[in-house]
Amino acid sequence: MSEEIKTIQEMENDPSFWAAVFNFGRKKIDESIIQANWRSVYLNYISSNPWKEKCKMIKKTRGNKCQICGSEKDLQIHHNTYERLGCEDDNDLVLLCKPCHFLFHGREHVIF
Repeated sequence: MSEEIKTIQEMENDPSFWAAVFNFGRKKIDESIIQANWRSVYLNYISSNPWKEKCKMIKKTRGNKCQICGSEKDLQIHHNTYERLGCEDDNDLVLLCKPCHFLFHGREHVIF
């Protein structure tokens, strides 16, 4: 029996890959290791095609407007929870403009 072998790019474009990465991390890896690598894994995820497609869908279904102030500029997707990161429910995500996103986190300005 032959099993299909996926390339890294194919895996990164598969939402179930990201869900497995985060679920494995939660269950099997020491918390300090998860925290040390969290930013790297998260940044890779939000650079992935599945995340980009999810963002397009959220923007479209929510009218391309900030859900707080109605602005159509500098829109970003905010996670209400990271519990289902990689396989988020629509309710896990909020469409915000950059200024409202900063305020949502209790900061006026954030430098990335």
